[in-house]
Amino acid sequence: MYQPFEFLIENNSKSIYRVLFFFSIIVFIILQIIDVHLKTNASSWGIVSFEISGNIEKSSEIIASWDKKAVIFATLSIGVDYLFIFLYATTIGLGCLLTARKFKSKSRKFLYFLGSGLSLGMLIAALFDVIENYAMLRQLLGMTDSFWPKLALWCAIPKFGIVLTGIIYLILGYFHSKMTS
Repeated sequence: MYQPFEFLIENNSKSIYRVLFFFSIIVFIILQIIDVHLKTNASSWGIVSFEISGNIEKSSEIIASWDKKAVIFATLSIGVDYLFIFLYATTIGLGCLLTARKFKSKSRKFLYFLGSGLSLGMLIAALFDVIENYAMLRQLLGMTDSFWPKLALWCAIPKFGIVLTGIIYLILGYFHSKMTS
């Protein structure tokens, strides 16, 4: 199976992982700070409410609930998210690959293939996230076609699913390694 993060495994992979993890957390915190400005009655989950609005009525309601400053913060959030996409996809993908290698024995082949697949899946999640961001930017630029909120929603759902599955795999892998060592 093709592994997009294999080149990071050769030397110092744990150090690379730690650096990526650190910067992922920093950018995540920055996004949370920005998101405070996007929470209104119409968007109680901030930018996530906008991502999953799913229809033009709801997304228009969310945009209308934001003042000019909030629209700038929404645009900034999407811009910073492009950096976050690279960081979380690489961090989780590398983490899944490192964890999968711990399960390479015959008795744990399923967990090895699951981690390898999730590593590759992070590229798919990143692609969904990039498309989702583009759809949200189109809406912020005034495109009122009902296609854009639907596209954002249908990219957000699998993205969140893949990323959450990857995180669960990493957590379970971490506890498994602590219990077996």
